[in-house]
Amino acid sequence: MAQTAQARMTRRMVALAGGAGAAVAGGVLAACGAGGAGGAGGAGQVAAKPAGKPQGTVESWTVWDGAREPLMNDQIKDYQQLTPGVTVKHSLVQAAQMYDKYTAAIAGGTSPDSVMVHGRMLPSMADKGQLLALDPYVRRDGLKPTDIWYEPEWQGQQWQGKAYGLPLASGGGNFVLYYNRSHFQEAGLDPAKPPKTWQELTAAAERLTQRSGSSVSRLGFAVGDLWTQFLSCNAGRLFSQDLKKVAWNGTEGIDALQFNIDLEKRLYGGRAGLSEAMGGANATQAFASGRLSMLNNGVYFAFYELKQLAPDLPYGAATFPHNGSNPRAKSLNFSDGGWGYCIPTGAKNVEAAWEWQKYSCAGEGNLKFFLAQGRPTPVKKHIERPEFKQASPYFDVLVDTLHNQALAGVTPAWPEIRTFVSKMTGDVGTGKQGVKDGLDDAARQAQQLLDGYYASKGGK
Repeated sequence: MAQTAQARMTRRMVALAGGAGAAVAGGVLAACGAGGAGGAGGAGQVAAKPAGKPQGTVESWTVWDGAREPLMNDQIKDYQQLTPGVTVKHSLVQAAQMYDKYTAAIAGGTSPDSVMVHGRMLPSMADKGQLLALDPYVRRDGLKPTDIWYEPEWQGQQWQGKAYGLPLASGGGNFVLYYNRSHFQEAGLDPAKPPKTWQELTAAAERLTQRSGSSVSRLGFAVGDLWTQFLSCNAGRLFSQDLKKVAWNGTEGIDALQFNIDLEKRLYGGRAGLSEAMGGANATQAFASGRLSMLNNGVYFAFYELKQLAPDLPYGAATFPHNGSNPRAKSLNFSDGGWGYCIPTGAKNVEAAWEWQKYSCAGEGNLKFFLAQGRPTPVKKHIERPEFKQASPYFDVLVDTLHNQALAGVTPAWPEIRTFVSKMTGDVGTGKQGVKDGLDDAARQAQQLLDGYYASKGGK
């Protein structure tokens, strides 16, 4: 890399809260001096027992399916060899039903010991008392979280100053521009110079698109609903710094959604034409088959999907384009949180679960799991390992997403707000609503939810 990951931490990060700091030593997380991680007390808070040797069974629920499941099995095997007194019982849960399953288990007194939770749901679960605050364990073991994980990832595992999870998989990294290098060459574009701005993206997408009469035979870029990402790359934000006011319906939000809609119309006549332009396939399938030249996907894409579908496809990867007409805009990765491991209320083996989670989220288990995928980990020390830098020809690009995040500003109201934001962008995309009216209407609904939530908490 031209710059080390540590050096790039000096770049400006869009963040909404502070964090504390930890370090990794060998195969397990080692105590490394004292470090705070929020206050004690409150719902979901328990006192940490003196550290001891973990024993017994840890029931762990995750969504690591497909190509990741064998890696998960290897991780468990390695951990059990290191900690022979512990057995990790792993159960896969379906992402679509996971939170209903968690809620039912917690309410029914059958909680597992460790659950995989996305940051967009963490404040809601914490607010309901469904998760244990981990601050006593962080303090007891002398961990310094922001020495271990990138700060936005640690922030994403907190709610109101308390930590409820350990960062596992990065929240930044859902927006990477993948492109077919051969298509670039055929179209007279330089594969070493992918588009950096909206304006360059538009020009490249049009040049890459091939038409047969009125039909698209090869699509330059599949846009779809990318409004929150375009907003982030236009110096916009969803909420105010204190998370109490909706901020998405200003100029930045309007311009971002208008660009999203205009680009779709330009390439394939509007959102209704996207599927036909890709030959009825989804974007991943169309890219793998050569029907699509550019698409947005996450840092996991090359390993999790492309490697299985088209292992020999000559692809490139780049940071997501920003609005070149806005001097305040830069390439940022929208994030409403990453995946973390949490301990649910009612867990029967908290101590052993905590040790397992440290190994999985910051120890050797985390290193091996993500290295095998060529995928960046939120753990700073791992990223600096030479073998990690060699895991992907575009590793610099993937790591860049960890440093340059636009945090959504997630509150317990976010899951519900997110559903009607999605509906709004869908309605605007299909012409049922205009851009400004759609943003304003959604903002009014969201503000009512936020006001109601904060009123229920005494305005805090």
